[in-house]
Amino acid sequence: MNNPDDTQNISAEPAEPIITINGMHKWFGDFHVLKNINLEVRRGERIVICGPSGSGKSTLIRCINRLEEHQQGTITVDGTELRVSVLETTSPATILDRKDSLMASMVEVAKEDGADQVLLFVIDILKEEATLLIPNDLVKTMAEKSFGVTVTGDTVVLPGVMSRKKQIIPSLKV
Repeated sequence: MNNPDDTQNISAEPAEPIITINGMHKWFGDFHVLKNINLEVRRGERIVICGPSGSGKSTLIRCINRLEEHQQGTITVDGTELRVSVLETTSPATILDRKDSLMASMVEVAKEDGADQVLLFVIDILKEEATLLIPNDLVKTMAEKSFGVTVTGDTVVLPGVMSRKKQIIPSLKV
């Protein structure tokens, strides 16, 4: 007998996908670890990825999180195809002096990669902080939502943010 408290609300309309993967391929040298992956995960949906050791489960997750680059196909998260780049330096001023040309390059790299946006973080390893370049309103909104900052110019400093894997990627919100 079903307990009325155990019922679930099931919508007649399925939610839009939050993650969409189309025709993704990933190689490590000659080893073709992910072959033609197609997947949709809807908001609120829970999925399980299972398989034997070495079958590509962790690599798939790392590609979705942009911790690994895939060579073919598309991965879209919340409707936006992103690339995240990190430059680590002891002299961020040298890099930031060229921010106008870097921001122009970000647009070109996004086009070449078929991405909507490239996010560029300049990490000051001595001060232990990141400077995110803000070339447009999309990145401004993402910075404000993701890191709880107010953006007033074409860069924003994020104290304590240094790790792409642990602090940048998990925080991103579109």
